[in-house]
Amino acid sequence: MPQVLSTFSPQMLGYEVEAWSGTAGAHSSSVWPSVNAVLFMPFEVSEPVVVTKLAWHNGGTANGNVDAGIFTLDGVKIVGVGNTAQAGTSALQEGNITDTLLPEGRYLFGLKLDGAAGTIFGPAVFGWGDEFASNGCYAAAGAAGSLAATYTLVNKVTTTAAWGNIPFVAMCFAPRTLLA
Repeated sequence: MPQVLSTFSPQMLGYEVEAWSGTAGAHSSSVWPSVNAVLFMPFEVSEPVVVTKLAWHNGGTANGNVDAGIFTLDGVKIVGVGNTAQAGTSALQEGNITDTLLPEGRYLFGLKLDGAAGTIFGPAVFGWGDEFASNGCYAAAGAAGSLAATYTLVNKVTTTAAWGNIPFVAMCFAPRTLLA
C-alpha cells in the first residue's frame, strides 16, 4: 500500500477519473452543490493500514466548514475530522483524526461542506453520472454540524451536473503524518 491514497490513486477512483475527464490534468474549482450535501467515494485497502490524516483540496473560495470521514460500505462512520473551518484557497487542507486501523477491505470517503459558496478543487467530470454511480459513489443530504454517525446510502450519484467535479481528497497512512 502507498503511504498516501487520493482521488487519483488506483485504489480509489484513479483510473476512472482519467477516463472520465479525458486527462488526469483537467481540474477546476467547483461550487459544492448544496449546503450540507455529502459525497461518498469508494476506496480499497489491500492490507491493514493505520489512517493518520484526511485531506481535501479547497477551491478558489473558502466558505463555511468542511468535514471528512471514513465510512463502512453501509454508511457507518468509522472516524471523522469534525467540522473544520474551510481555510486557504486553492490549497490542500489537512484534518487530524484519531489514528485508526482499517482492516483490508472496501470503504467510503465522505466529504461535506456547509458553506453556500465554498468550492472544492478536482477533476472535471461533467456528463459522467452513470459511471459515477456504477463505481459506488453516493450522495446524501446532511444536517448542520459534523458528519452523522450513519447514513442510508440509497442515492447513487447519477448526474454530475450538480457536482461538477470529483473532489480531490486524500488520506495518510502511518508512519507518514503529513500529506503536504
